[in-house]
Amino acid sequence: MPAATADVPSPTTWPSTLVLKPTIDTTAHSIRFAGVDRYQTNLATNLGLRGNGGYPFSTPDPASGWWGVGACPRSIIVVAGDVFADALAASSLSDPMDRSSQPRLTVAASSDPTFIPVGSIDRPDTASAPIVVTQSARQGATALSATARSSAVDFNNGGCQTARQAIIVGGTGSVPTGVAQELVSLGYDEVFRVGGADRYDTAAQVAAALGTGSGTTATGCLDPDTTDGSARMGWYGNDVAEFRTDATTCELLPHAVVLADGGTGADALAAGWWTSFWQVPILLTAPDGSLPAATSNALSALQPSAIIVLGGTGRIPETTVDQAKSLAGGAAAGRVDGNDRYATSVAMAEYFGGWWPTGNAADFAGSMVCVAASGPTTGWPDALAAGPWCAAASGAASDPGAPALLLAPAEGSAPTTTRGGVRPAHDAVPVLTVPPSSGATSEADDFLASVFDSSQSWCDSASAAPCEPPGFVVAFGGAGSVSQPALVQLATEASGGRYGALTRTDLAPSLSGPFGTDLDLGPIFSTSSPGSTQLCLARGSITGVRWLTAVGADGAPLTSDMVSTSVYARATDPAPGSRPFCWPAAGVVLPANLVGTSLSGHVASFRMPSGGRLRMTGPVDMGAPRSEAGPPSSQGTAGGGTTDYVFSAGGGGVIVSIKGLAGAVGGVTMALHLVRGGTNPSGALLPDMVLGTVALATDIGIVTGSIAAEAEMAGAQWDIRGRIDWSGTATMGSGSGGFSGTLTVGTSGADGDNLVWTADGFVG
Repeated sequence: MPAATADVPSPTTWPSTLVLKPTIDTTAHSIRFAGVDRYQTNLATNLGLRGNGGYPFSTPDPASGWWGVGACPRSIIVVAGDVFADALAASSLSDPMDRSSQPRLTVAASSDPTFIPVGSIDRPDTASAPIVVTQSARQGATALSATARSSAVDFNNGGCQTARQAIIVGGTGSVPTGVAQELVSLGYDEVFRVGGADRYDTAAQVAAALGTGSGTTATGCLDPDTTDGSARMGWYGNDVAEFRTDATTCELLPHAVVLADGGTGADALAAGWWTSFWQVPILLTAPDGSLPAATSNALSALQPSAIIVLGGTGRIPETTVDQAKSLAGGAAAGRVDGNDRYATSVAMAEYFGGWWPTGNAADFAGSMVCVAASGPTTGWPDALAAGPWCAAASGAASDPGAPALLLAPAEGSAPTTTRGGVRPAHDAVPVLTVPPSSGATSEADDFLASVFDSSQSWCDSASAAPCEPPGFVVAFGGAGSVSQPALVQLATEASGGRYGALTRTDLAPSLSGPFGTDLDLGPIFSTSSPGSTQLCLARGSITGVRWLTAVGADGAPLTSDMVSTSVYARATDPAPGSRPFCWPAAGVVLPANLVGTSLSGHVASFRMPSGGRLRMTGPVDMGAPRSEAGPPSSQGTAGGGTTDYVFSAGGGGVIVSIKGLAGAVGGVTMALHLVRGGTNPSGALLPDMVLGTVALATDIGIVTGSIAAEAEMAGAQWDIRGRIDWSGTATMGSGSGGFSGTLTVGTSGADGDNLVWTADGFVG
């Protein structure tokens, strides 16, 4: 029977306790970092930051390294997870390019107060610093939450062992007072805190710590034209941002600051990827759209040359913008907005990442986007850490590229693996926001559909060259934030529409009916080691499975790639699903788990029980059938139709041994039905099947079998190979094994036909 499908197993080296359960989930064009709440999701996100392996896309082994950004930070940024405000400002502190002048911050705790005095000013190294979300003092917390502590330990003395500094963003009412010293106890040399009287003051203090750069000597953008097959982000100095009004126009905005709504954070939640990349500070407006005193003072002190306003006039009125320009000494100001927060995130992808649709697949080959939910009460916490993560994933930073993966479906006629680790055509990795828990089409769907234009030549496992590798989506948050239907739809759009309903076999791989046998089931079953134990599966027994792994009782795994071994039907074989095949498994100790892993890491499993062996000392010659009805045996596949046979014969000296107990066969009766496949609508021949039953009268009782096999006509004989399910005496129990028979076609009709067969099995 088909086994149930599980989610993608988390890497085995990830923490898994009652309170720590970060997870991943995937499609052929996406990965999701998630957990049961915002804190678990944050832990998964941070583990994904340092991932630099291939799991689950290029290996089925969860004990190997997992895919991610491949960045090991030298500091972490700790924020409270109950409100968004501090994290909005904190994103600007993370430096994915490792080229900024670094912020000036106050030491709150030190491992060596004599050498690094508390209260002194220093510049922490914020290269690819992640956002670590912890429970706040407002929630009654007095220390790091378990997930935040796990992230802090992992970056300091776990998978990375590189982080030696920590930055707390927010006052003691946000991140508890004791956290600073706790971080020192975990191995951090310096802990900084930047926090003001409220969110506006904290944002202003972060902006002051970042300072404004000295501008740039560059006369233009590194890559002003995004229609030439690539769009490259450039680095020009602190707070110098690129601004693209269309696909062929780019200007630099030096000394830039962002002005965003501090009441809801709706628009700024999607800004972290570019404010982090270019170290652009964020200042906040009050819920009524006015400028709080702290923001006004910061504008006066920083004197930016450009003010980037996020959101429409309903959030930040033009009068407020005019006031901000005046306070900044006549700075230029521009607004980036959309009809809602989701459309604004799309606008930022276009204006700051150059993601203007061009209708040319080469311009977006292998490009990645991030997705997070944004709603009044749900979804938004997952976006807090997405900004620095996606900035670090940008091609100009760590250059990870989308993972190397086999494109869907696994059963495709032209298996295609993407170019993993290759810098994508658009190296900006923007954050798109979607409505929480909604499966409805969003602005992000429409946007990706226009970028990854389905009329272009995108690769899949059935495409003909030349083609371009499709896009890839990184989602943050569980299905309660970014719903599974929404993520599948986004992955479909990123595939250029190739990942349709009929090609998503990777989401629910199936594995049914494996059986063990020592028989040679060729030529119908592809087999490589007759005479030793093999695990065999009939036609169509696996769907969506790339890797097949047998894990025996001794724990030793045996893995094979089903695609590279050509198990799946190709253009020369019109039957759906997998071909009949056998797999050498002499080294597998029963009982064993047989696990089928899809090309995106989803699994299906089947339990192979232990048991005694059923063996026959030789084949049984049934002679001619006692009766035969239907088309003559000499009629091949093309004509279709079913021929029914009934045979009976003596044992011919054959002995059956069952779990060590042997008995002579006294008589055999058998009924078989040869069902010819005929042709499909295109005229191609379909496989022929044989179904039947057999009963053996032996000295140790009656043994019966149910036969399900495939047949091929070769000259004047039918080769019959497949599975037999055994049942019988109480001491025998039941089981399954292989069946091999040859039906020779006589020249004088049914009287001239002759069947010889043998079988074996595992029973218990």
